[in-house]
Amino acid sequence: MKAGNRKQQIGLAIPAPADRICRFRQITTMLLVILSFSHVTALTAASSDDEETITKESMAFETHRIHRQNLQWFGKRKSRIGDYAEVTHNVGKVTTRYFKRDFEFSLHVATFEGAAVKLNVKNHTVFAPLDDDHKGFVQDIVDFAVEEKWGISDVEMTYDAYTSTYTATITTGDSPGDTWQFMAERRWKAVDGDDLIASGTLTNGSRTLHIESSSVAPTFEPIAEIHEDGEVLCRRSSGIDGYDFRAGLSPDVKLLLLTAMEILVINVHGEYW
Repeated sequence: MKAGNRKQQIGLAIPAPADRICRFRQITTMLLVILSFSHVTALTAASSDDEETITKESMAFETHRIHRQNLQWFGKRKSRIGDYAEVTHNVGKVTTRYFKRDFEFSLHVATFEGAAVKLNVKNHTVFAPLDDDHKGFVQDIVDFAVEEKWGISDVEMTYDAYTSTYTATITTGDSPGDTWQFMAERRWKAVDGDDLIASGTLTNGSRTLHIESSSVAPTFEPIAEIHEDGEVLCRRSSGIDGYDFRAGLSPDVKLLLLTAMEILVINVHGEYW
């Protein structure tokens, strides 16, 4: 009995050939699964790296510094936009009546590659006077007209808000899609701490670009951008005296964006920020 039991125990300790084959298959299957998982992980990591590289490339910008002339000559002022373009700003006429003002000016934007666009910009501004019971309200209107017509700077202005609307047609080519309508509205309120906020659109009927601009106290340095479907195409950031254009833009779109940005930086008095 003892010998028989010992043989039975030894026999249980030695796996049969079929068991060895089964275990070998299990081990092989596990190794294949591990190798497959590692391969998928490597592919996923490589794909993520490629996507990150593509994203960084698509977010690349080219910068052109802005150089403004300090003086106007015969109502004109020229600016150089890096090695890309020259802009001529021609100050137009101003018409003031009570607390409304109409102002016109023209821009000529010429790239050094030969492309150019010339346009007229119209600005309509409505000023909000103080309450009607403000002392000397009638005199305030007179003072306002005097300042606007003769430029007397020591006249106290008594408006505390205004809305200024800019409109223009920008044509960069001969096809219908090359004609764009520019519209931007700027609002100012004294209670907002002298912040200047502007927003608008640039559209050719099939595409619409969105415009945002601001000038915040105490520096009042302009911060502006033009974007489409959430993607920034052109911008001017605080602390950078230049324009950033999305890399790879077509020449006509780039010229369009520069023209729109130049309209934005001209304030209600016809001067650059």
